[in-house]
Amino acid sequence: RYYAQENPEIPPEGASAADRARAAGAVGVLDLQGIGMTAWVFCDEQGVAFKVARNMTPSNVEMLAREAEWLRVANAVPGVKMHVARFYRWRPDLGVIVRECVRQRSQETMPRRKNEGGLWDLHHAIGRAMLPFGFAAPELKADSYVFTRDRGYVIVDAGFALKTGSRLAREIAKKHRDP
Repeated sequence: RYYAQENPEIPPEGASAADRARAAGAVGVLDLQGIGMTAWVFCDEQGVAFKVARNMTPSNVEMLAREAEWLRVANAVPGVKMHVARFYRWRPDLGVIVRECVRQRSQETMPRRKNEGGLWDLHHAIGRAMLPFGFAAPELKADSYVFTRDRGYVIVDAGFALKTGSRLAREIAKKHRDP
């Protein structure tokens, strides 16, 4: 558990990330779920997760914005939404994705490799289902999914989901249109 300045094992960057999670609505004691290349992830006492940008560089915030957009869209796609953490909101001003905190079942129930137990097939099925909505599947890492009792595998890290098709074309036109 993470307590503001009371945990000397968390570097100062962690305190800043926790403060931004609180500014985005985190309540009570925060459990540190993980630290990745782009973000810290905390869960609060109400079962809400806060993926907080490690830094507010434009590229890092843009990467999290893309992940938030993927989560928002995936939460409405039949056959996909049950396998995706529920998306609540994106706070670009704070660099925070607010989503459902999905807790891991015991480690004994988890496959040892990401291509065991149908996870690989599920991930590719999600990727195929997302293509008509302008997204590829996110990066598949060992900790991208957690296994739950009622929903099976649930994506909790949708980082590096690439835009495709008309969604990508609109973004390129918007960013690179020559006036």
